[in-house]
Amino acid sequence: MAYTDKELSLLLMFMVLWPGIWSLSPPKVSEEDSVADNDSGKTVHLLDKTTIETSTAYEGTFWQITDIHWDHKYSQQGDATRMCHEGYLSSDSNGVYGNYLCDSPWPLVKSALEAMVEIHNKPDFILWTGDNAPHTDDPEPDFTVIFQTVANITGELRSRFQESIPILPVLGNHDAYPRDNFPVAGDEFYGQYLSKGGWSSLLPEDAQQEFRNGGYYGYELPTGVTVLVVNTNLYYGKNPLGIKADDPCGQFAWLRKRLETAQKKNSKVIIAAHAPPGYFERLAIIPYFNDTYNEAYVDLLNEFGTVIMAQIYGHEHTDSFKLFRSPKGDIKSAAFMAPSVTPCYRRSIPGKVAVNPSLRLYLYNSRTLLDYTQYNLDLTVANELLYEEKPIYDDMAELEVVKPEWDVYYRAREAYGLKSLDAVNMAQLYRRLMSDNRLFQEYYLRNSGGYTRFLDGPCDRDCKMHFMCSMVNIKSRDLDKCMGYIDYDTPKVGAQKPQHIKPELNEELLNDDSLPGVWRIFKTFTEMANKVTHKTSRNETDNICDVQSVAFMAPSVTPWYPSLTPGGTAVNPSLRLYLYNSHTLLDYTQFHLNLTKANNQDITGVDNTSVEDTGLGKPKWEVYYQAREAYGLGSLNNINMTNLFKELMTNDSLFQKYYVRNSAGHTDGICESECKRTQTCAMMSVKVKDLNQCMGTGHYNTGLHSPSPNSSPLVITIMGLCMSITTMLAVALAFMLVVISVRRNRMLRTERSLPVVDLTWGRRQQNYKQLP
Repeated sequence: MAYTDKELSLLLMFMVLWPGIWSLSPPKVSEEDSVADNDSGKTVHLLDKTTIETSTAYEGTFWQITDIHWDHKYSQQGDATRMCHEGYLSSDSNGVYGNYLCDSPWPLVKSALEAMVEIHNKPDFILWTGDNAPHTDDPEPDFTVIFQTVANITGELRSRFQESIPILPVLGNHDAYPRDNFPVAGDEFYGQYLSKGGWSSLLPEDAQQEFRNGGYYGYELPTGVTVLVVNTNLYYGKNPLGIKADDPCGQFAWLRKRLETAQKKNSKVIIAAHAPPGYFERLAIIPYFNDTYNEAYVDLLNEFGTVIMAQIYGHEHTDSFKLFRSPKGDIKSAAFMAPSVTPCYRRSIPGKVAVNPSLRLYLYNSRTLLDYTQYNLDLTVANELLYEEKPIYDDMAELEVVKPEWDVYYRAREAYGLKSLDAVNMAQLYRRLMSDNRLFQEYYLRNSGGYTRFLDGPCDRDCKMHFMCSMVNIKSRDLDKCMGYIDYDTPKVGAQKPQHIKPELNEELLNDDSLPGVWRIFKTFTEMANKVTHKTSRNETDNICDVQSVAFMAPSVTPWYPSLTPGGTAVNPSLRLYLYNSHTLLDYTQFHLNLTKANNQDITGVDNTSVEDTGLGKPKWEVYYQAREAYGLGSLNNINMTNLFKELMTNDSLFQKYYVRNSAGHTDGICESECKRTQTCAMMSVKVKDLNQCMGTGHYNTGLHSPSPNSSPLVITIMGLCMSITTMLAVALAFMLVVISVRRNRMLRTERSLPVVDLTWGRRQQNYKQLP
C-alpha cells in the first residue's frame, strides 16, 4: 500500500525520536493462550503460525457505515468550539464537508452514501451500525430530531441501492432521547423506529416482530449466514434504565436460542451491534458495558465461538479489533470496530481523537470473514478542492464543482500480511503487533482513519499497553491484571488488602502524582488542554472550550540585540501581513530581511542594473513563512491555536522550527529542555502566579534580583544601596546623551542649512550626501 508523505515522515519520527518504543515488553500472554478452529474445533496455540484454509465456494461483500452523527445545525460560519453552531463566536473556517472538531454536515453524509454506490453498488447487504444524531447539547436532539434524522438517512440509503439488497439498521446510544436511555420496553418504545424512523421499509415482517421486543432481530442471508443484530445499548454503562434486570428485554435468551439454532444447522453467524463490550483501546479504563452484563455477554459469545464468523461494531469512531478468549485462554472469535463517518474530535472524552470520515467494505464467504477494504475521505483536501476550472473555449473557463474523493486507505490482508480475518489469523496479528513495533505504529496511525493532527506523537510504552491489553482482555478482572492492577474487589477475611486500586476518572486521580506513567501523561495533557496557545485571557475555572482570546507578538523591524536583557536575541528585520474576515483572524504572512545578505549585496542591485539616486542595491524582503501552512492550521482562531500549543508540546521537531522562527530566522542552535520549558510556560501563563507555578519557582514577585529571605540585614542594605547608585548613574548618563544629541543636531542644521531629514529611502540618501 502507499503512504502519504505526512505518514512516512511520522513513521520516521517514531523511529528516530522514540528509540525506547522498540524495547517495549508487551503484555504477557500465557503459554496456554490458544485459539479454537471455528470449523473443526481443533485448538491452535495463540503463538502457533499455522493457519486454516477457508472455503472458497462463495465470496460476497457487505458494507458497514457507522456513527454518521448528522448535525442539522452545522454551519460554515459556526463556532468550531461549539460544534460549528451559530449563535456563539462566528467563523468562516468550517469547510463544506465538515470540521474535525464537529459532527457531520449534510454534504458529508450525502457524499458518503454516494461513495458507497460508486465504489460498489451491489453488495450482499449493508450494515448500518447506529449513532445518527449529533453529540450536541444546545439543545440535545429530542425524538422529533432523531426520527427525522433516521428517516432521512433511511430514505437516502433505500433509494440508492436496489430493493433486493438488505439494509440492516442497528440502534446506537445516540439514537434515543435522552441519549443512552434505552428502557426495558416493547413495541410502545421500539416500534417507533419502525414507524417514525422508516425502518419498516427495510426489515421483513419476522425481523420487525423481533425488533419490537427490544431493538434486536435476526436476518438470514441467501448464503446461509445469519446476521444477528444485538441492541447492546441495553447493557451500556451509561444507560440508567433497566440496570437491575437479569435479562433486559429478554435479549440474552433470544441470542442464546438463535446461536443454538445456527449451531444445530452448522451455519455461521455475524454478530452486529453498536457498542462493543470491553474497553476503549486508547484509554483502557472506560468500560462500555455495565460489568454484570459485560460478563454475561462475553461468556455467551465464547460458548458459541465456533458458530460466530465475526463480530461487527461501531461506537468508538476508531479502527481496532478485539479477540474473545475463554477462561482457559482459547481464542473463540474476533470483533472488528470500524471508524466513523463523523470526523468529530470529542475533547471532553479522555483518549478520543479526530478521524478522517470512513467507510468499510467487507469480503466474506459462507464460513469466514476474508478481508475488508477501508475507505476514507481526506477532509482537509475535500474542503479545499471544491471547484476546478473547466475549459469552455481557448480563452474561457468556468468553475465546476469537484466531487470529494473517497480513497482506499488500506486493505487488511495486504496491510497486515494475513490470509483471512478469522480468529486464528487475527490472533497471529496480535502476536506480531506485540513484537514488531514498526507494524504496531502503522496500526496506531490507521486507528484514527489516517488523520494525525490530534495524535500526541507516537504510541509509547504506556499507550501501547492500553491498546494490547484491551484487545484480548474484554472482562474487567482480566484487563486489570494485564494493566498491572491487583484485584480491586473487597478482600476476603484474613486476606491482605490490595495495594493498587483500579483508577477512576475523577479530580483525585488527576491530581495524584504517584500514578503510573500513562496517568501522568493523561494528567499533563488534560492540564495543557485547559490552557491556551500563546498569551491568552481566560477565567481560571474555564475549560478548553472557553478560551477568550489569543495574542500574537510580531518580531521587530530593528535587528538590535539587547545584550543586557536576559534571554534577548537579535532578529532579522521583520514585517507581518495579516489575513482576516469580519469574524476571524485567518492567517498571516511573515516577511523578513536577511540583514547579512542585504549588507553584502552588490551595489548595482540584484539584477545587475543600476538603482536610481541611491547607488545601493534594493534589499529584498522575502516571505519567511505563512502561519496556516507552516503549522497546519485551518485559521488562527482560539481552538486552532490551542491545538497548535498542544502539538508544540509533544512534537519537538515542530517546536524547534517554531523556535527558529521566534527570531525571524536569526537564531542558531536548538532550544533544549529548560529553554523549551521557559517558552511554553510563557505561552500559557499570563499571570505571574501562574508562570511561577509552571516554572516551579516562587521568588520572582519583586523582580529578578530580589534578595533571598534568608539574607542578613547588612547584605540586604548593601544590595539596595548598590542598586540605587546604579539606577542614578544610568539616569544621569541617559540625560547627558540626550542633551549632547540635541545640541549637535541644532549645530549641524545651523551651519549647513540642511532641511529636516525626510525618512523616505531616496530623500534619506540625498540628505546623507550633503554631509561632509
